[in-house]
Amino acid sequence: MWLLFALYAIVLILYARQVRVSGKVVHPELGVTAEPVHENMPSVTVVVPFKDEEVLIASCLESVLQQDYPALDVIAVNDRSVDESGSVVRRLQEKHEALRLDEIRELPDEMFGKPHALHEATANLKSDLVIFLDSDFHMEPGCIRSLVQQFMKENVDWIAVMARPDLVTGWERMLMPFFGAMVYAWHDPARIADPDNEDALGSGFMIVRREAYEAVGRHGAVVRAYDEDSELLRVAKRAKQRVSYLMAPQIATVRFYGGLSKLVHGLTRTLIGGLKNTGQFIITITSVQFVSLMPFAVLIGAWITAPLGSGGLFTALFAALAIVHMAISISMGILINRVSGVPAAYCLLQPVTALVMTIIVARAAILRMRNRKVSWRGTQYDTTAVTGSQETTS
Repeated sequence: MWLLFALYAIVLILYARQVRVSGKVVHPELGVTAEPVHENMPSVTVVVPFKDEEVLIASCLESVLQQDYPALDVIAVNDRSVDESGSVVRRLQEKHEALRLDEIRELPDEMFGKPHALHEATANLKSDLVIFLDSDFHMEPGCIRSLVQQFMKENVDWIAVMARPDLVTGWERMLMPFFGAMVYAWHDPARIADPDNEDALGSGFMIVRREAYEAVGRHGAVVRAYDEDSELLRVAKRAKQRVSYLMAPQIATVRFYGGLSKLVHGLTRTLIGGLKNTGQFIITITSVQFVSLMPFAVLIGAWITAPLGSGGLFTALFAALAIVHMAISISMGILINRVSGVPAAYCLLQPVTALVMTIIVARAAILRMRNRKVSWRGTQYDTTAVTGSQETTS
């Protein structure tokens, strides 16, 4: 019993230390700069892929087209949409000469829709820089100007931009901060910028030098990758290109999935691409259980055994550790929610959040192990799809 208690205490100390370190980590954040554009600014093409996004695509594109940046080209890439997304973009074209619409009609076998569409649409780029922006992002005024100036200051080849999450539903506010913490547990931003470390975390908002992008084969390098954004950065790092990671909550926002069913579906797909093997799934599930559910299990066990009069000292000690454990987890939850712009009160729902997240991770693991296909935006994808880089397709 003493051994079990000591083990719990040691793990709890390590956990508390990690929470303390995470609370002190301050990643660089980019705000809207007052520095004006000048005639030597590099030319920029913004590429926005979309599929069945008639609700969001107009807001996304208008936020790009209204940017105060000269010589801006915008390419909207319609990846086989079956809703009115294409019509929405065509109406915008009537107002904005800078907007071009590329229509993708077919998806070759064993390829993923988004990277294939982007590879097809970027065959003849001429600009100095390329920005890839998913249709669920929204740029604030001055976004591109500020981002390009930061890009030039850092003198890198790629920057993955993390925008401020626009969390509307209660389930989003419960699950997305928790999910973000899981992601950063696996991907330390410090390693992403380390050229000697292959780890990478991509984003639906990235900026790249056109020559660097073409040098790695454009999105043709990742047309069979489940997590194409992150894989593209891994390909770039293997090619000795310079990669950076930037928090930019003031210059852009991103919408997530919405209600619980859409969250479960979207996060399942993301986890299948992000967790590479059974071991990572097991570690993730175990960590979720330890962080959020174990202290409650220990307290319940202490409450059940206390009336029996067995192991009174150990019951009290374990209960005390569980209370400390719970306090640490609540502190971590407050920190995560603050970063995500979510009220601190949501951390009190952490046990429910952890239970739902455990189910989502387990679901993703089962689909992966059973080689089941996942449907995403009307297309069936094989969960055993290759996640490493491929040869270019054209």
